[in-house]
Amino acid sequence: MRAMLRRLLRLSAVPLLLACAPAATESSTQAGTTDTPIVLRVALRDSALVVGDTAQLTVTRTPATEPTGTLTFTSSDTTVVVVAATGLVTTRGAGRATITVRQATSSAAVELTVASAVAPSPVDTTPSTPPVNASAWRETFTGETPVPTPFSSDDWNVQQYSRDEDTWLKPSAMQAQHAHDCGGPPLVHTISTYAQQVFRCRDHVMTAVSEGGYGTIVLTPNRMLDWAAGEQVLRFAVNTATQSPRDWWAVWLTPFADVLPVPTYDWAPALNGYPRTSVMLEQSSDGVCPAVVVNYVHTKLPCNAWQALSERMAVSFSVRTVIELRISRTHIKVWMPEHGIVFTDADLPAPLSFTQGVVQFAHYSYNPAKDCPAGKTCGPNTWHWDDIDFSNPVPFRIIKADVRAVNGDNVRVTFSAPAPANATLRLTGGGYHPLLSFDNGVTWVQPTTATYKPKDAPEAQYATPIPAGVSSMLVKRGPVMVDWWPNGWVARDFTIWSR
Repeated sequence: MRAMLRRLLRLSAVPLLLACAPAATESSTQAGTTDTPIVLRVALRDSALVVGDTAQLTVTRTPATEPTGTLTFTSSDTTVVVVAATGLVTTRGAGRATITVRQATSSAAVELTVASAVAPSPVDTTPSTPPVNASAWRETFTGETPVPTPFSSDDWNVQQYSRDEDTWLKPSAMQAQHAHDCGGPPLVHTISTYAQQVFRCRDHVMTAVSEGGYGTIVLTPNRMLDWAAGEQVLRFAVNTATQSPRDWWAVWLTPFADVLPVPTYDWAPALNGYPRTSVMLEQSSDGVCPAVVVNYVHTKLPCNAWQALSERMAVSFSVRTVIELRISRTHIKVWMPEHGIVFTDADLPAPLSFTQGVVQFAHYSYNPAKDCPAGKTCGPNTWHWDDIDFSNPVPFRIIKADVRAVNGDNVRVTFSAPAPANATLRLTGGGYHPLLSFDNGVTWVQPTTATYKPKDAPEAQYATPIPAGVSSMLVKRGPVMVDWWPNGWVARDFTIWSR
């Protein structure tokens, strides 16, 4: 345990705070163990412990109470005042905080010593506080689940895609993080259906996909971020350790009219490339870098990604680290406020042409076992998502269907509510363009494709008008091939969008 906690303390000589945050930590123990594995969330703060200070964590449990822990620290500098710690009582040079520790079954005491390390560069101590807005929106995915539970929410749309025909209706099986009882990483469980790819455990949501061709999961909340009045903040927490450079995530902010159900890259061997206009954040083993897309042209912004993230902080599969985007029409900042690591803080090449963006959290899998660095074993990642904040949200409506995928004729798809006026039906398809009937088979129409740059691909994405009041439709294969495909066809992930 002591070694594990020391790894979490690979921090620099800049001030830091040991912050025990149960909602953002995971542990898995066996009854009767004498060395309880406890994960502490360690965050940089102003005016906190300095190099040479020590701290001791004592965890106890009695039959009549929940397990609690006391974090006691002493400082070599009697002027230190610790701030921004809930429940923390401070004095000159000493302090104490009471925390809750999940699944602790015995007493354990560990002395922690703050050691010197390579300082992350650059370091930013700007307060991480979004603009005050009474209508700010936060998603915490609250609610314990005893087992991995497929995620479903009226506030979220889930799009899932796999290129290869034999995975259209059933994805490739994989080992996803969290055990069958939701025990934390490195424990795993097997998933083999699309419903299992997006699941909840321990008050957060996971995405897990592994495809030898090309697979994608896209989570879209029914909120846009609006920065028309000035800088706004998008914040979310996600794990930082990775098992493959070919399994990554990106976040897209796209005007409502230009949204693709499944946005991706021009170089990708599937789908339809970039949206016409967008701002995106892309994860890699070196950090999180932004780019802008204008008229389908993708331009990367300057990014401090000159060394592996693991050399600047203690990366983790279980500790979820806050990523913050500050955006205005003319400026973007991307950073990890808990660690003071700034990736980008730069003016844009030109002012953005839009001030509202639909936010899409995308997980990409492109044969994650391929191109593995020498001496390593690569495999698919599980991304753990939590604490998503919009400082200035603008709601819109997403109406979902009872059928995820169709590859037969005259299949009925029923929506959870009738289509409002001026609504748009969104879906993806492969092989052949589908035909839709909104009048029980009397007439059939081929849906209008969404706005994207023509590309040699056997898949299409659609954004087509749907008559007001329609609550169900029939779907079948049409006679027109999308581009090329040797065998079948599919249409999937039907949703109605309106604002």
